[in-house]
Parts: sequence; C-alpha cells; structure tokens
Amino acid sequence: MTPNFFQKIILVLSVAVFMQISACYGQNVVIPGAWRTENYFPFLRQHLSIGVVANASSTIGQKHLVDSLLSAGIKVKKIFAPEHGFRGEAEAGEFIQNKIDEKTRLP
Repeated sequence: MTPNFFQKIILVLSVAVFMQISACYGQNVVIPGAWRTENYFPFLRQHLSIGVVANASSTIGQKHLVDSLLSAGIKVKKIFAPEHGFRGEAEAGEFIQNKIDEKTRLP
C-alpha cells in the first residue's frame, strides 16, 4: 500500500465525517412562526385592525408578540388569552375577567 492510497482513504473519511457533522447541525432548528416577521408583518400592516390569540410564551426574542406588533405599527384591537393571561400574571385556575392590559391599554 502506497502513501498515496492512505492519503485518499484519509480524505474520503474526512469528507464523510464532515458531511455527518454538517447534516446534524442543520436539521433540528425550530424557528417559531412569530419570529418570521418578514412573512406576515407586511400583510398585517395593510389591514385596519387585528385581534391576537396569545399566551405568556408568545414572544419574539425577549419581547411579547403583542408588544412587537404594536411597536411595528400594526393596529391590535383586542387580545384573547388562556387561563393565565397573556402576560402570565394569573395563577392556575384563577378566574380571569375581561380587563384592560396596563402596558398596552388594550382589552
């Protein structure tokens, strides 16, 4: 066996390992739909007003989805939320009445 043969074997194995490693890193990335603002912000800006169904984990980065929409100039008229409230301030099982959000002044 010649040194050239070993170089070819090492090259082929290196390429195979590199392909395995690169395949592992690109497949399991989950991007939440809310973060893909380029896909829906232009559409939402065209409409007069929207309602948002959200919970406390509905965020874009560290900012709540509703706050992000409002800062982008999208007209949010109403927020619908599950039992803990959309900011997560209510305890489990606590009755939540219709109220105005203190930060956004939205119902």
